[in-house]
Amino acid sequence: MEKKLTDEEIVKALECCVELDCNKCPIKEECCDDENYDILLLNALDLIRRQKAEIERLTSLYDGKSGFMTSSIGDLPLTVDGLRKAVDEIARLYRVQAELQEYNEKNFNDAKDLRRKNADLQKEVERLTEEIKSIKAMSAEQVVESEKLKKSIAEAVNSFVRLETLYKVKCKELEITNKKLEELKGGKID
Repeated sequence: MEKKLTDEEIVKALECCVELDCNKCPIKEECCDDENYDILLLNALDLIRRQKAEIERLTSLYDGKSGFMTSSIGDLPLTVDGLRKAVDEIARLYRVQAELQEYNEKNFNDAKDLRRKNADLQKEVERLTEEIKSIKAMSAEQVVESEKLKKSIAEAVNSFVRLETLYKVKCKELEITNKKLEELKGGKID
């Protein structure tokens, strides 16, 4: 079968064939010659077989002797009460289906919200990670700066010690010079 036709197309095409009115036919381009006419016949045969199988399936649900119809909720009598039970069960199943759909939509929306929150948290983690890297970089710079300061302080202390030593040496020299001056002044006066 080259082309699969819908049931409606098959029925309309067969009606047009019976009336010999190809202008209204939905598949006139495909079946107006003898070779392609087989497409319509094969599709019609397929439709007949499917409908026959459906009739047999529905017939098998009804046990003509007992007057019961087999269903998913058990055997139902083919009475007004039995049909009412079947309708009630169908209504209940529709309600369950609606509840499940609502539940599914809620869970879908909850999942969407969680994905959005997760993305926001991921961005926050990335921002904090960058901030930590920045702080670590600043800490490394501060360590380098601190080492420079320690070195400068050590140099200043060394300079101070040298100056103090020099001061003491100069004080001693001044003392010696003052003594010599005193001695010289003392020697001239005598």
